[in-house]
Amino acid sequence: MLHGYFFLDSGRQSIEGLDELYAGNGSSQTPSNDTEMIRAWNTILATKGTLPQILPALNEFCESSELEQSDIGVLCEALKQSKLFQTQVLHQYLYQPGYWVYRVQPADTRWQLVDGSQQRILAVPRCPTWNVWSALTQIANSACLIIENDPNLIPLEKPDNWADDDIITVLDSLDIIHIVQNDAELQFFVSWLNIVIPTSSEWLVSNDIQESLQKQVRSALVNLEFHQLEQQRTLIQSVISRLSPSHWFCINCPDQELLQNLNRDLDNQDLDILLIPTQICPSDEAQTLSGQNAGAVISVLLDNTEERSLIIEIVHQIIRAIPGHDLSEFRSQTETLSFIFGENCRTGEETLYSLREINSQSGSIFKKSKNENNFAKPLQEALENTEIILVDREIAEKLCESLNECDRTACISILETRPHLAAPENRINLLRRLLP
Repeated sequence: MLHGYFFLDSGRQSIEGLDELYAGNGSSQTPSNDTEMIRAWNTILATKGTLPQILPALNEFCESSELEQSDIGVLCEALKQSKLFQTQVLHQYLYQPGYWVYRVQPADTRWQLVDGSQQRILAVPRCPTWNVWSALTQIANSACLIIENDPNLIPLEKPDNWADDDIITVLDSLDIIHIVQNDAELQFFVSWLNIVIPTSSEWLVSNDIQESLQKQVRSALVNLEFHQLEQQRTLIQSVISRLSPSHWFCINCPDQELLQNLNRDLDNQDLDILLIPTQICPSDEAQTLSGQNAGAVISVLLDNTEERSLIIEIVHQIIRAIPGHDLSEFRSQTETLSFIFGENCRTGEETLYSLREINSQSGSIFKKSKNENNFAKPLQEALENTEIILVDREIAEKLCESLNECDRTACISILETRPHLAAPENRINLLRRLLP
């Protein structure tokens, strides 16, 4: 390559001006003496002649020598680590004729010289399984796909960023069930996401990409069993973490079928919230849930189960996640839904009440006391017709701030309304509690 037209230094140890060229200090001014003339000549010869010929010469050598593709890779690794290719200021000359890459194509994957100015250079983790990643077949026809970690000889600004349309096309084409059930394909999927959605910008991607990725995650949640998801926990967590935190909520629900139905119904209502089982939750941090989404989750929960213990457990998780500024929206959306656990002190029955029911009976409904030393049961014994209801304390304090405990003051307030009282013997316990 260094073909003899260069001027060497007096000791014939190096090329005059080459160090300046490597340092980016090559002068473009008209030479004023012999030394400057020699350096200018060497610079022009290197930048216009030798450097742009290196990759075409490499291409010709590989074709004529019939090297194995793996051997070409070893040669490229050595070139990539050389001072020549490590010097960024030389890239504008080295890559004038194109880039030397290991191009991935369905029919012919090999090292070749490509014109980077005429097509995009896009990275993939490895050579894909083309029948699984069918959309990549189409993209490979219009762009140059390269393997990310191969020693491709390309400038620092390459490969190009994936366009949103291409990302969405790939996501929408996937059979996510097959991918999750196949270790190699799921690993490819996560590695590809690492390329197209870098961790530094994972929540800055477009809403359309978020929607396509969320659609695939929901499909996995609805169609796969918990144990299948747990087997791939780390990789699936990596996928979920690419979604904005506002698009998913981790929930502890032991009933797999119920959780699948909840996600399915939320999708049918075009709501952009996923319920993630805690077994595969990608974060231990406390989450928030908008009032609208929280109301929607409770609505579909009541449509899908009547099991009181499940409803109570899930409702508590949801209520804790609603920010204070969203409570008004949540109350208006769930006013008629019976999801607040309460105990009827007359019958001993445990029932679910709505906010409207609680507000309409505010005089006889109280939040549960922190301890068992309360007035509720003695008061109930003393009343003939009025029923005393004790509702879940945690929910009451969040949604029904006006509710008080059934204490001495509350009992006196009720008695001042002159309600029908029970037989005298049924009033004794209350009187004992009220008297100092």
